[in-house]
Amino acid sequence: MDAHVPDDDGAADRFRTGLRALGGNGLIIGIGVDLVDTKRVRVLLDRYGERFAQRVFTERERGYCRNERRRHECLGGRFAAKEAALKAIGTGLSHGIAWKDVELISGESQPPRIQWHRRAAEIAESRGMKSCHVTITHDGDMAVAVVILEGDPA
Repeated sequence: MDAHVPDDDGAADRFRTGLRALGGNGLIIGIGVDLVDTKRVRVLLDRYGERFAQRVFTERERGYCRNERRRHECLGGRFAAKEAALKAIGTGLSHGIAWKDVELISGESQPPRIQWHRRAAEIAESRGMKSCHVTITHDGDMAVAVVILEGDPA
C-alpha cells in the first residue's frame, strides 16, 4: 500500500506560496510547541528568586520582563518559547545546550524572534536552519509558544 497521498488539490503548493509571501522559503525543517503553567514559574521565582531567573533567562529577557506587573507570565511565555525552540531543533536541553543559548527577543512594533547562541546556534546551523518563526500567547495562567524552523535539510 502506497503511503504517499498525491497533492491533487494543490494545497501544498498554496501553503508554500503563502510561506514565501510571508518571507519564508517554504521548507519546514522543525516544529516545536510548548505549554507552560505560569503559576509554576511564579512558585520558582518565589522559592529561588533571581537565582532561578539568572540561570534560565538572559539579561535582555529578564530586563524585558522586569517591569511587568505579572512578571511570572512574561517569563513563562519566554520559557515556553525556549522549550518550543529546543524541540524544533530536535535536541531538547541536551547536546551541551544551556537555557541561555536560546533567547527570545521582543521589540516594540516587532514580532518576537529567537536569537540562537553558542551550542544552540551551531546545531541550528548544522540542521540547515535559515529562518525561525515564533509566536507566544497567554490565556489565564497558561502560556503557549510555537516555533517553526525553515531551511534546507542538512
